[in-house]
Amino acid sequence: EPLVLSVAALPPAALLEMGKHSHGSRALEAVLGCEGSSSTRQGLACSLAPLAPKLARDRCGAHVLEAAFRAAPMAQKEEMLTALSPIEADLRASSHGGVLLKKLRYASRSRLTSDLGEVD
Repeated sequence: EPLVLSVAALPPAALLEMGKHSHGSRALEAVLGCEGSSSTRQGLACSLAPLAPKLARDRCGAHVLEAAFRAAPMAQKEEMLTALSPIEADLRASSHGGVLLKKLRYASRSRLTSDLGEVD
C-alpha cells in the first residue's frame, strides 16, 4: 500500500506523463489493479479522472484510463465519461479509441443520458 500512496501523491502532470509512457502506463495499471485498500486506489483514480481526455487520446494512456475507470467510484466514472464526450468522434476515428469507448461502456451511458433527457 505505500507504493499506491506514493503514486497517488504524484502531481497531475507527472501522472499524465507516466500514463502516456509505454512502461509507466503499465506500472500505473498495476497499481490501479493491485490488492489492498480500495479507497487508496479510488483516490488515484479520482486524480486521473480530470486527465481522461488526454489519456484517452494516447494508446498507452487509454489502458491507464480503462484501469482507472475500473477502480473509480461511480461519480468519477461519470466525470470521466462526461469529459470524453467532446472528443468522442476523434476517439472513434482512432485505432484504439473505439475499443476504449466500448470497454468503458460509453454507448450505454450515452443512451441512458439521452433517454433521461427525453423524460424531462
